[in-house]
Amino acid sequence: SVTDINQNGGTGLLTIHYKNSIYTAIKTIFPEYPWIPWKFNRAPINFWSNVENHKAFSEYLGKELGYADVRDYYRLNLHDVAAHGGAGLIKSFYNGSIYLFLKSVFPEFEWNPRNFVKTPKGSYRSFESNDMTFSVKKLEDWYRVPLSEFRDFGFSRKMELYS
Repeated sequence: SVTDINQNGGTGLLTIHYKNSIYTAIKTIFPEYPWIPWKFNRAPINFWSNVENHKAFSEYLGKELGYADVRDYYRLNLHDVAAHGGAGLIKSFYNGSIYLFLKSVFPEFEWNPRNFVKTPKGSYRSFESNDMTFSVKKLEDWYRVPLSEFRDFGFSRKMELYS
């Protein structure tokens, strides 16, 4: 850790030559190894500011989780993201939303909030565009939607999981 390096006299070296980044120091000292920035305790400063790094993380995550198809990402959850080093990314750039993250890194795919194992926060608003099916204008309107309409609208899988 940075604290360990500082306590052992490496403060100047780390600060001056490596911008106080263990990742930068290790990558420079051992360039032959393919270091993965998000696996360090902290990603390098401004690392997540580059959107290409978001895409690289999503691809890495998919491989680590055994995803074969973009649809497999519907199973993704915050625990898996955090366990693989992306908590800061999701929290800082996507307000903690897996749905927003995936929409950004896979814009060519049409993400449907209803297909996630855990429905994204606030996604009920997306049903407002389909007024002819649900006529949902405010949260209280959900009380009067019949179960049969939920099934027709594609909620069968979720109902099987939670029934």
